Parts: sequence; structure tokens; C-alpha cells
Amino acid sequence: MGFAATGVLVAAADTYVVVVALPAIMGGLGLGIQDLQRATPIVSGYLLGYVAVLPLLGRLSDVAGRRPVLVGCLAAFATGSVVTATAHSLGLVVAGRAIAGLGGGGMVPVTLALVADAWPIERRGLPLGIVGAVQELGSVLGPLYGAAIVA
Repeated sequence: MGFAATGVLVAAADTYVVVVALPAIMGGLGLGIQDLQRATPIVSGYLLGYVAVLPLLGRLSDVAGRRPVLVGCLAAFATGSVVTATAHSLGLVVAGRAIAGLGGGGMVPVTLALVADAWPIERRGLPLGIVGAVQELGSVLGPLYGAAIVA
């Protein structure tokens, strides 16, 4: 569970890290504050990918197996992160964020399914609570990490 929970933490943190770093990212792309509306897809692209796969990848992991789907989600997240980090245009940044969002969003239901598979029903509450807490911890650490990067 530790490996999967770590993925959930990173994916949740990545949801929010960009919000704080957005002005710096915009500057790197040559966009000024007057171009904020053009840069909002950097945030919403990730969130759209994240939300789109939540209901789908849990079911896919029922069919294809939990670990292969989780590894695929981690690979998509890493690929999207690399595309984002190396992008020199707004379009590539948005595409990278969307790919990372697809991977990040897929980690949540697959991790929850792994927990459900590993623990009997009467002992599932604590590990499911830990996964939920880790996801929310990412929501808190994301902006702090983004601020640290910008500083």
C-alpha cells in the first residue's frame, strides 16, 4: 500500500503545486498577467484529466489487474510531468498537464481497489482512511511545495 499511497500523495500535490507556481510558469512561457485566461488550461487540463479517469480506471483495474493499471497510471503521470517540465510552448505545457492528470487521477481508484483487495471488510476502514488522509495531505503540501519552488 505504501507505494500506491505515495503515488496518490504526489498526484494530489501536483493538483495544487501549479496554482502557486502559475505566474512563474507563465513568465517562462513569455506570458504576462494580462494573459492569465490563456494560462488557465495549465491548471484545468490537469484537473480535467484527473476527474475524467476516476470512474473508468477502477473498472479497468477490475478487468486488467490492479498492478498493471497502477504502473500504467504512474507511467502516464511521469510522462506528463516530463512533457510539462521540458515544454517550451503553452500547448505542450497544457498537454503535459493533461497527461499527468490522467495518470494521477487513475491512481486514486486503483489504490482504493488495492486496499479493498488486501484487507477484509471488517479491517478496511483504517487503510482506506489512510489513503484518504494521504490524498488530502497532498492537497496541503502541493501549494507549500509550489511556493518553495517559486521562492
